[in-house]
Amino acid sequence: MKRLLSVCFALAGLLISTGSLAADWSDVWMESEAEELVAKGQLFKILLTPEEFGGTESAYNTIYVPAGVARQKQEITNMLVTASMSGNVEMVRYETERRGSSIVPAKITIRAWSSHRNHKGFDYVRTIKVW
Repeated sequence: MKRLLSVCFALAGLLISTGSLAADWSDVWMESEAEELVAKGQLFKILLTPEEFGGTESAYNTIYVPAGVARQKQEITNMLVTASMSGNVEMVRYETERRGSSIVPAKITIRAWSSHRNHKGFDYVRTIKVW
């Protein structure tokens, strides 16, 4: 019973963190395919670097991710905006890791930092596993 509960919690965590169970986006390598999945509600089109940190809508800055990932990324961005407004963050960088030819990133890494002496070198790194 204890093992069954562990498996259930692990699967629930996977569902929350990725928006789907063991999703494989390796066959989504064209924008038209991703847009079809957006229309079906399976993927969301978002900006990698959000407008709050200078990101603009462009092919280079647009990514496709499942709902759970879009939510996680927005929550982190909201937290970093608050930290930035209070002066604790001066730089933020959003990066993707790709797998194969898929346009859906395998991972998104968000880094934020401040080199101000009074903030004692604030450093934040968070990686979101997409698939």
